[in-house]
Amino acid sequence: MINSRKVSELDPYVNKLYKKEGITIQVTSTLRDAEYQKYLFGMFLKVQIHHL
Repeated sequence: MINSRKVSELDPYVNKLYKKEGITIQVTSTLRDAEYQKYLFGMFLKVQIHHL
């Protein structure tokens, strides 16, 4: 599974902009593969079922 929080994997424009403007950012995910996306969706479904 791929789940990355590396700022370097952001779109180059966004990467340059936040550095140039001195903006503080918190990256929760820059890149994830289909397997990890399915895992997250499964976790979402479990939470939704739990709250029914």
